[in-house]
Amino acid sequence: MMKTVFLCIAAALCAASVPAGAQGASEVPDAVLLALADDDAVAWEAAEDALDEGQWQDAAERFGALADRGVEGDAARFWQAYAQFRGHSYDAAQASLTRLEDEHPESRWLEDARELRAEIRGALQGPVAVEADPQFKLFALRSLMNSDPDAAVAMLTEILDGDAPVQEKQRALFMISQAPSDASWSMLAGAARGERGPELQRSAVRILGATGEERGLALLEDIYARIDDRKLKGAILESFAAAGDADRLVSVARTETFKPARLHAIQMLGVAGAPERVRELMEGADDPDVIRAGMRALGIAGDVDGLAEVATTTTEPVAFEAAVHGLGMAGGRRAEWALVQVYRNRPEADARRKVLHALVMQDHAEAIVGLLRQESDPELRRMGARLLSNMDSPAAREYL
Repeated sequence: MMKTVFLCIAAALCAASVPAGAQGASEVPDAVLLALADDDAVAWEAAEDALDEGQWQDAAERFGALADRGVEGDAARFWQAYAQFRGHSYDAAQASLTRLEDEHPESRWLEDARELRAEIRGALQGPVAVEADPQFKLFALRSLMNSDPDAAVAMLTEILDGDAPVQEKQRALFMISQAPSDASWSMLAGAARGERGPELQRSAVRILGATGEERGLALLEDIYARIDDRKLKGAILESFAAAGDADRLVSVARTETFKPARLHAIQMLGVAGAPERVRELMEGADDPDVIRAGMRALGIAGDVDGLAEVATTTTEPVAFEAAVHGLGMAGGRRAEWALVQVYRNRPEADARRKVLHALVMQDHAEAIVGLLRQESDPELRRMGARLLSNMDSPAAREYL
């Protein structure tokens, strides 16, 4: 049954489909189109018209010319390949996709390009090869998900139940999670509970964090309370952070008896963008490890003001070192300015050494040079020069 449906889907796709992520996308966004030179905008619209009218060779030539001129080059190259594919010029389409990958390695069109390659292989190799190609199989099911999600989920479940490689099962589980049905939720929840093995359990935990739905987060909280697996606990905390669930992270930070997990929860509050909750936890904290975790969390969250306040006012060496390191992690001009002010306000040599190392983390050679020019301590000047010698900066080279 599954094979028969795959063959039907494959035949339909090879005849007339557009990759799922690219449907309707030959029209560049209005803002981009308006930014094009008049001649380029007219040329793009002409290429679109040829594509819409099924004039495949003409469309391929027009999009190819646009790509060669660098006019929305990655999008133009993709639509050149698509037009060549629809015109049955499969070798030319493959060559255009290769150029897209070589010329635009970070393009958002690469996923569509991979799907189009799968379609080309199906056209070249025939339906039997298509049915055996896991990449094309999942692409076909993604298309089916739009028209008949229940049927797609049933077929994806067969992949999970079979002997497919783990990566293919992970992709299938993600696709199941996209279906708005009780069956798909039940499948994902079961995987998160470990019913389908540890690899898919970790995948399900990540998916639940990425979706950010309350029922998924509540399930993760329940799983966390029932398990001893440290790695899985860490994955659940990271999912809370991905969902921005500061309340559950604070709860773990306050109640977890396993110290590494408690520290991880504090750091994940930085990932969740909740520096105010970190500062709550830091009130009255005297454990050096907790203080370091809190300052790292503030650095991850980019809370420059909070870190600068600690670095400027604290008399505790551990808190000062952690706050300065956090400022180094935070990066940016505000953090650089804060470190410079801390350096000027703290005359102790050890404190200043830590500030210089934090500025190296940010690659702020100019700030280091400015401080060294005003520094009277010869040992600090020598240390600063050593740090600058490892920095590839015109300011560093000029100072040395």
